[in-house]
Amino acid sequence: MDLKRCRIATPTGAARRDLYRMLGEIFPPDQELFAWLIESGLPCATWTPYTLYDGEEILGNVALVPLRIWLGGRLVEAVGIASVATAPRHR
Repeated sequence: MDLKRCRIATPTGAARRDLYRMLGEIFPPDQELFAWLIESGLPCATWTPYTLYDGEEILGNVALVPLRIWLGGRLVEAVGIASVATAPRHR
């Protein structure tokens, strides 16, 4: 694989549905959620995916999730990660 050909993008439209299909396969407990997101056309409102592509093929994904945590007696803005996944054929 030539990483110079690869790109990272936040998928929208059909590309987002392709990502949800892949994530549904990799994370079986979340299949119902991803199926609903595909059917509704809505994005997962709480996270922003960053998907690695080779051409149009999805190689992997990581999503950033905004969080507010209680730390040292005060509310702190933080970022978590979710949906860390690699397409099975690229593991």
